[in-house]
Amino acid sequence: MLIRNPQDVRRFREQHRDESSPWITVALWISSQGSVEGSEIIQSSGREDLDRLALQLFNEVARFRPAQLGGVLMPMSAILSVTFSGF
Repeated sequence: MLIRNPQDVRRFREQHRDESSPWITVALWISSQGSVEGSEIIQSSGREDLDRLALQLFNEVARFRPAQLGGVLMPMSAILSVTFSGF
């Protein structure tokens, strides 16, 4: 799974930098076209504002390359973790 726009993702994280940010783990459901169809926090940071930022990052900023199996585009799910500190 590759992010199509890593510069946008990095810029978003830098804009929302918070040195006290713990890791936030998010489950994603990605369509066969590479867009996020759904997301859910599976390990909270304990801070609602950071959890919302993590969902915003994956739902509105990150763009994914479509998954393929034998050359056929297909939906996929993924579990990713993000922090807004130390990058």
